[in-house]
Amino acid sequence: MEKPTFSTFPPEIHVSIAEHCGSSDLLNLCFTSKWVYERCLRVLYRHVDLEHTAPRSFPRPHEELEQLNDVFQKQQGVVNTLLRHPEYGKHVRSWNGALYMPTVDLQSRRCSGGISEEQLWRAVELLTHVESVRAGTRNKFVANWTVLTTRIPAVLFPSATSVTLVGYIQSGIAKSILQSINPALLRYICLDFVRKCGKTSMSPRTGPWETAGVGRVAPLGVPRGLLMMLTGRCTALRTLTLRRLGQIEEGPQWNAVAEEASYVEWAHFIRSVRGTVQRFTFEQIAVTQWLTLLDADQRPRIMDEKFQRIILPAILSGDWPRLTAIKFRGSKCPSEHGGADGLISKLQSIHVGCTDITVEEEKSEEPPGLD
Repeated sequence: MEKPTFSTFPPEIHVSIAEHCGSSDLLNLCFTSKWVYERCLRVLYRHVDLEHTAPRSFPRPHEELEQLNDVFQKQQGVVNTLLRHPEYGKHVRSWNGALYMPTVDLQSRRCSGGISEEQLWRAVELLTHVESVRAGTRNKFVANWTVLTTRIPAVLFPSATSVTLVGYIQSGIAKSILQSINPALLRYICLDFVRKCGKTSMSPRTGPWETAGVGRVAPLGVPRGLLMMLTGRCTALRTLTLRRLGQIEEGPQWNAVAEEASYVEWAHFIRSVRGTVQRFTFEQIAVTQWLTLLDADQRPRIMDEKFQRIILPAILSGDWPRLTAIKFRGSKCPSEHGGADGLISKLQSIHVGCTDITVEEEKSEEPPGLD
């Protein structure tokens, strides 16, 4: 009897082996032969990750350019592959990338070619089977050196059941993703310190982004309307994570009306999904200026007042029949509830089935990578 070899294994065994390989090992496996590549194709393209992991918290200028170039090189490679082989799009199940158009290269810092806006969106429109989407970037340098896209497709990632919007993201892209999905099938949503990204005259900095159509980080604040379009429609949501930059005091970089409206919008959405959510996280991190850093803990903070007045009542009222874990971080708890310990006791008495309750009152700090 002839001994079995790797080539004689059934196709499902090859796929199983590929699924247990790391990214570099998987690539090497696919290069061994054409038929192995064809059998492992769906595993190779299952996860698309275009993010760059910074080697240090505060990269030097030349490292920032290298990170920027790395992000766009990855994006260009994926786009070109999808345009050459549109059939690969059906294999992609998760997407992690900013969806930005580059404006510079490493040497000249001038507008860079590579791929066109039309090519980018033609490729992304092929990703109709993606189930998990993470769009946006925490890298302010990347956000500053990108062109604002103007031809955003009406449909993006229509099969997604897990959506994470992170850091700097163009509002039109975020809204297109949320409008495209089926809210009734959504299981996970996370707004991870989402900030507006667009043209603005707030910053005194100058550079290539001053030209027409080039992006710049907009004033502080959360894009409005993201959760409004989903309110009352997410009938199967299991995990809700909301993180935002918090306001300490009034200032020209804040729009008080817009901030109030965004808290109210979030509270309405929280109430609409409490019948199905199992895990809920709400986190705020204060945006501090050097002049206010020393006495930030001694004065009332606007972010705490809005948490106590708008968000907390949405949590404490109504029934949460499936809630098993809840976490608050970064907001000071109201004294009438006895601080953090008192709030934990109150939550335990209201949500009897919730066995994992965490309340952390943090000092003012900046979230890594956003500023």
